[in-house]
Parts: sequence; structure tokens; C-alpha cells
Amino acid sequence: MLFEDEIIAAIPLSHPLATRERLHLKDLNDQPIIVLNDSLLLRGIITTEFNNRKVVPNVICELDNHYSCLEYAEAQIGIAFITRSLTHLSTPKNVRLVSLGIPAFFIPVMLVHSNDLSLDNATICLLKQIKNFYTVDNKSAPEKSWPEQKIGV
Repeated sequence: MLFEDEIIAAIPLSHPLATRERLHLKDLNDQPIIVLNDSLLLRGIITTEFNNRKVVPNVICELDNHYSCLEYAEAQIGIAFITRSLTHLSTPKNVRLVSLGIPAFFIPVMLVHSNDLSLDNATICLLKQIKNFYTVDNKSAPEKSWPEQKIGV
């Protein structure tokens, strides 16, 4: 595993929920939500969690791009669901980033390859840099080995 990412809410500072210390998915019932479109993996995870908790969000915008979701939230249009890794290079403006603490919203990011693929030194160095960049508080993720299988992406 390279790192663990998390789906978080980017709440416009003008929104009443921006002052809350803790946010639960049920708090987003009927709130203006900005999400990725249905064809993207993260949208499926978010929709599943809404359905499991019987939350009916007011989806006002579906976008194809993570950055666009954040920009809409920064423009105070609605609450966007983004990944925490999106915020590592620059701090978002006019929003409060809030973890919902939902286990399904913590996503392992990994490189999957067959055992017979030999990675060169440059690739190994790049993977280490990615892992270090996204690792929180220098706590590296445990190495995992996955059984060889076909994975649909």
C-alpha cells in the first residue's frame, strides 16, 4: 500500500455546518452536495454510505473532476466530497475540511502488479516519494502482499 486516503467533506465557510466540530452523514440529509459523477469509484462508495444510512442528499452538481468539486465548494455553492490527498499540495480556501470518520471512506491507494514484474530503481524511488508525501506524521503504512488475481478497474 502506498498510502491511505480518505473521502472528506469540504464545507463552505458560509454554511451552518462549517462550525460543527464533528459531522455525521445524517447531518447532510437534504444539504446541497457536490459529488463526482456515477462512473467514478468514489461516487459509488459515497452513494452506498448514503443509502446504508438512509440519508437523502440534495445533489446539486455532479462533476467529472475532483478539483472542480473542490472549486465549487470554495465558491460557496455546496458541500463537496473530495479526497484528503487532493489538499496536500495547496490549502483549500473558504472551506472547512471535515472527516466523517466512516470506515468505508478510508481508501487504500496501492500499486498492483504481478510478482514477475521487476521494478527499476527510478520507479522504486518514485513510489517511495509518493508514499512519504502522503504518509501522515511519518507513520508508514504496513506493507501488504496480495494474492495474484485478476482485478477489474
